[in-house]
Amino acid sequence: MTQEIIRPTNTENYISNETNPFKKISRTKRVIMGVGLGISCGVITNGFYKRPMGSNPHVHALWAVALGTLMYKSYDFNDYIVKREIFTLSIHQQRVREQELLKQELKEKFGN
Repeated sequence: MTQEIIRPTNTENYISNETNPFKKISRTKRVIMGVGLGISCGVITNGFYKRPMGSNPHVHALWAVALGTLMYKSYDFNDYIVKREIFTLSIHQQRVREQELLKQELKEKFGN
Protein backbone atom coordinates (compact mmCIF):
# COMPACT_ATOMS: atom_id res chain seq x y z
CA MET A 1 0.00 0.00 0.00
CA THR A 2 1.61 3.24 -1.14
CA GLN A 3 0.74 6.43 0.55
CA GLU A 4 0.45 9.48 -1.62
CA ILE A 5 0.94 12.93 -0.21
CA ILE A 6 -2.15 15.10 -0.24
CA ARG A 7 -1.43 18.78 0.05
CA PRO A 8 -3.88 21.29 1.51
CA THR A 9 -5.42 23.61 -1.05
CA ASN A 10 -4.95 26.88 0.86
CA THR A 11 -1.21 26.88 1.59
CA GLU A 12 -0.92 30.65 1.13
CA ASN A 13 -2.57 31.13 4.54
CA TYR A 14 0.38 29.55 6.34
CA ILE A 15 3.42 31.45 7.56
CA SER A 16 6.81 30.11 6.58
CA ASN A 17 10.11 30.59 8.39
CA GLU A 18 11.27 33.02 5.70
CA THR A 19 8.32 35.33 6.33
CA ASN A 20 8.81 37.98 8.98
CA PRO A 21 5.52 39.83 9.51
CA PHE A 22 7.14 42.59 11.56
CA LYS A 23 8.85 45.61 10.03
CA LYS A 24 12.39 45.73 11.29
CA ILE A 25 13.65 49.09 12.56
CA SER A 26 17.26 49.82 11.67
CA ARG A 27 19.87 49.77 14.40
CA THR A 28 20.65 53.46 13.91
CA LYS A 29 17.02 54.46 14.39
CA ARG A 30 16.80 52.29 17.50
CA VAL A 31 19.87 54.00 19.01
CA ILE A 32 18.45 57.44 18.21
CA MET A 33 15.14 56.42 19.82
CA GLY A 34 17.04 55.19 22.89
CA VAL A 35 18.99 58.44 23.20
CA GLY A 36 15.76 60.44 22.83
CA LEU A 37 14.08 58.33 25.50
CA GLY A 38 17.12 58.79 27.73
CA ILE A 39 16.99 62.57 27.43
CA SER A 40 13.25 62.44 28.16
CA CYS A 41 13.93 60.33 31.25
CA GLY A 42 16.49 62.93 32.37
CA VAL A 43 13.87 65.68 32.00
CA ILE A 44 11.34 63.60 33.96
CA THR A 45 13.91 62.88 36.67
CA ASN A 46 14.70 66.58 37.03
CA GLY A 47 10.98 67.35 37.14
CA PHE A 48 10.45 64.71 39.81
CA TYR A 49 13.05 66.36 42.04
CA LYS A 50 11.64 69.84 41.22
CA ARG A 51 14.79 71.09 39.50
CA PRO A 52 14.92 73.24 36.37
CA MET A 53 14.66 71.22 33.17
CA GLY A 54 18.23 71.86 31.97
CA SER A 55 20.01 71.44 35.28
CA ASN A 56 22.29 68.46 35.94
CA PRO A 57 23.11 67.64 32.30
CA HIS A 58 25.03 64.56 33.42
CA VAL A 59 21.66 62.99 34.34
CA HIS A 60 20.46 63.45 30.76
CA ALA A 61 23.74 62.07 29.41
CA LEU A 62 23.62 59.07 31.74
CA TRP A 63 20.07 58.16 30.73
CA ALA A 64 20.85 58.75 27.04
CA VAL A 65 23.91 56.47 27.13
CA ALA A 66 22.09 53.78 29.12
CA LEU A 67 18.98 53.62 26.94
CA GLY A 68 20.92 54.08 23.69
CA THR A 69 23.12 51.11 24.64
CA LEU A 70 20.11 49.05 25.66
CA MET A 71 18.37 49.71 22.35
CA TYR A 72 21.59 48.87 20.46
CA LYS A 73 22.07 45.57 22.30
CA SER A 74 18.40 44.57 22.06
CA TYR A 75 18.46 44.72 18.23
CA ASP A 76 19.78 41.17 17.74
CA PHE A 77 17.79 39.82 20.68
CA ASN A 78 14.56 41.15 19.20
CA ASP A 79 15.36 39.47 15.87
CA TYR A 80 16.08 36.20 17.70
CA ILE A 81 12.74 36.34 19.54
CA VAL A 82 10.77 37.01 16.33
CA LYS A 83 12.49 34.15 14.47
CA ARG A 84 11.91 31.78 17.40
CA GLU A 85 8.20 32.65 17.55
CA ILE A 86 7.82 32.20 13.78
CA PHE A 87 9.59 28.83 14.00
CA THR A 88 7.24 27.73 16.80
CA LEU A 89 4.26 28.90 14.76
CA SER A 90 5.44 26.97 11.70
CA ILE A 91 5.78 23.78 13.80
CA HIS A 92 2.22 24.26 15.05
CA GLN A 93 0.99 24.86 11.50
CA GLN A 94 2.73 21.67 10.36
CA ARG A 95 0.75 19.75 12.98
CA VAL A 96 -2.45 21.41 11.78
CA ARG A 97 -1.59 20.40 8.19
CA GLU A 98 -1.05 16.80 9.26
CA GLN A 99 -4.43 16.77 11.01
CA GLU A 100 -6.10 18.24 7.92
CA LEU A 101 -4.51 15.59 5.72
CA LEU A 102 -5.58 12.84 8.10
CA LYS A 103 -9.16 14.14 8.13
CA GLN A 104 -9.15 14.37 4.35
CA GLU A 105 -7.85 10.81 3.98
CA LEU A 106 -10.44 9.49 6.42
CA LYS A 107 -13.17 11.38 4.58
CA GLU A 108 -12.07 9.87 1.26
CA LYS A 109 -11.67 6.41 2.74
CA PHE A 110 -14.98 6.21 4.58
CA GLY A 111 -16.94 8.65 2.44
CA ASN A 112 -18.23 10.73 5.31
